[in-house]
Amino acid sequence: MQSITHLAAWQALEYQSKMVKNLDLANLFETDPKRFNKNCIETCELVIDYSRNLITDEIKIQLLNLAESRQLNTAIERLFSGDKINLTEHRAALHTALRNTTKNPLIVDGEDIMPQVNAALDKMSYLCDELQSQRLVGYSGKPFTDIVNIGVGGSHLGPEMITNALKHFKSTTIKSHFASSADGEELTQLLESLNPETTLFVVVSKSFNTLETITNAESAKDWILENSDYSYDWQHNFIGVSANKDLMSEFGILEDNQLPMWNWVGGRFSLWSPVGISIAMAIGMDNFKELLQGAHEMDHHFRTEKFERNAPVMLGLIDIWYINFMKINNLAIVPYSNSLKTFPSFLQQLFMESLGKSVTNQNLSADYETGAIIWGEVGPNAQHAFFQLLHQGKQWSPIDFIVPLQPNVKTPERHKHLSLASAIAQSQALMEGQKSPYSEPYRSYPGNRPSTIIAFPKVTPRALGSLIALYEHRAFVQSVIWDINAFDQWGVELGKAIAQELLPALKDKNELLRLDKTDPTRQLIEKFS
Repeated sequence: MQSITHLAAWQALEYQSKMVKNLDLANLFETDPKRFNKNCIETCELVIDYSRNLITDEIKIQLLNLAESRQLNTAIERLFSGDKINLTEHRAALHTALRNTTKNPLIVDGEDIMPQVNAALDKMSYLCDELQSQRLVGYSGKPFTDIVNIGVGGSHLGPEMITNALKHFKSTTIKSHFASSADGEELTQLLESLNPETTLFVVVSKSFNTLETITNAESAKDWILENSDYSYDWQHNFIGVSANKDLMSEFGILEDNQLPMWNWVGGRFSLWSPVGISIAMAIGMDNFKELLQGAHEMDHHFRTEKFERNAPVMLGLIDIWYINFMKINNLAIVPYSNSLKTFPSFLQQLFMESLGKSVTNQNLSADYETGAIIWGEVGPNAQHAFFQLLHQGKQWSPIDFIVPLQPNVKTPERHKHLSLASAIAQSQALMEGQKSPYSEPYRSYPGNRPSTIIAFPKVTPRALGSLIALYEHRAFVQSVIWDINAFDQWGVELGKAIAQELLPALKDKNELLRLDKTDPTRQLIEKFS
């Protein structure tokens, strides 16, 4: 099968990339008064201004031609229809079904999966109500004061990010905590501040044998048993979320406290599922459903809007332009809201686990770049840290400025417009640059550096749901163009398997001696023994 680099649209973009050296962003606005309106999309409460990117009308046309050549429309329909687009695991990728608020049937392997999804939502609602009404209690009969989410990767990053982002929507006085580190320090320090009688643990693992998660869960279980005279009732302090019902029961999770996962939902896309129970318990089920609604609205936009006015499609294609044709393989995420402090970390997993592939769906080695390094920080910190490099360094990065227009709390008037002004100012400075008026080169800014501004009224559950779904679909668009599987993650498996093999050698010197003397791993472990 021919490489996608032989497509006419790809070749046209290669040609355009040679011309782009002559592009001047400021001049593009001067010569085209309609540039902003042509490159700004409003949908799902979001205003997405991508006009400050190094693209022309001709480049857009060829990017859209590339999308047509790669049959992106068909791929989008397959995503929403439950086709097994996760080829290596022979599964559908139906995180969109979790926010299918229309309740329309969705058939997978001959079965309508929506009754399962709705039943899980109902059980989540029930557990949230029981918690709120203090009928869900710990082993000693006392109501819960704290929730600890134990998970890693998608079972941690999404729930933590959203719970923190929506902390002003809390519907309860119960405090939320998150533990993912395998070294034990994080969990130990957290437990020192908690009461075992009133702490509820939510253990989240699709397989229920993820090493880091189960290690932390066992330590939490030991902590309850060591501090309890009610050892036979310790299970009341645990909720489990997994696709492996047997292992949940073997651990001791009560059946009434078990929530399902499905093999057609990947970890980094699972926050919409019962994996989000810690979110729902923090902000209330009504607000969790608003989160789902916002994502569903973006799903509808992505599935039905024409490509040239389709936000995930256009942003995904612009990513392709930078990565494959301008050879810029990184993207900075800069939110101007402390509520979104961990959003860049969340997107790191979403993009780098989805797109960090070098083998195509045809089992061929890709002869083009795939994936980008995602990084970032909250706006004010970023400005006083790495923006020096972005403005005047030899390397640069496209930037997404994410700007809520208003905070969720009442603030002094002096703060009112500062975040928006700062984000726009940085975007303008990056684009326009400035020559030093004093003939001092070190005070010059080269400019012509691209950025996108994504703005919305406030960080609300619905707006956040739309924002996350925007990025999910943006990653999917890139995977379709590159012909890679966005829904597996085999690259993380090898290190985990080796860690399991090394544990006996770390615990028992006799096991270590089984390793070859010349093995650098053995030599390193001996150094630490």
